[in-house]
Amino acid sequence: MKNAGLWDEEKNAPQLVRDTISMPALEVLFPNRPDFNPDSLPYVPYANGAKFELRTGTIETASGIPVEVFEAKTPYTVFLGDLDKKLLNQKIEDALNRPGQDNYPGLKVGSLTVANNNAGNWE
Repeated sequence: MKNAGLWDEEKNAPQLVRDTISMPALEVLFPNRPDFNPDSLPYVPYANGAKFELRTGTIETASGIPVEVFEAKTPYTVFLGDLDKKLLNQKIEDALNRPGQDNYPGLKVGSLTVANNNAGNWE
């Protein structure tokens, strides 16, 4: 078509322009928290500098597929330590006797033994 003079460059110019825009992850994930510090993530809020127990691993599903897993947890005694001791002991006892769940006496998300879509035990 070009050789025959039937091609108009202006009319047949590409209509699509591809471009890449990058933005800082903190701006995208935490737009309402400009002072957010990701270095604070391992620390339990209001627990005097105590850290979450963080672990990662790989497990194999029943079909033989490896799955990356993680677990983050902290016992009730860490973040509820200033609670009345009787109430704290009752909370721990309730957690240990909880039916049908991992009986961890604290807050936990994820599992190193089961691919559970990072489910947690909070209520």
